[in-house]
Amino acid sequence: MDYGLEGTWFCLPTSANHLAAVEWMGDFENEGARFHFIVWDVPAPPAADR
Repeated sequence: MDYGLEGTWFCLPTSANHLAAVEWMGDFENEGARFHFIVWDVPAPPAADR
């Protein structure tokens, strides 16, 4: 992840082929990288549509 992209959301398929959105919250000194995520129980779109 690049600094300055904190708060950016990325959409991707999970290993179970569900749709997920991940937000990088930043790299914290005592905690390391932190993320916020949401996973929907719906199939991810086909790879050609991503």
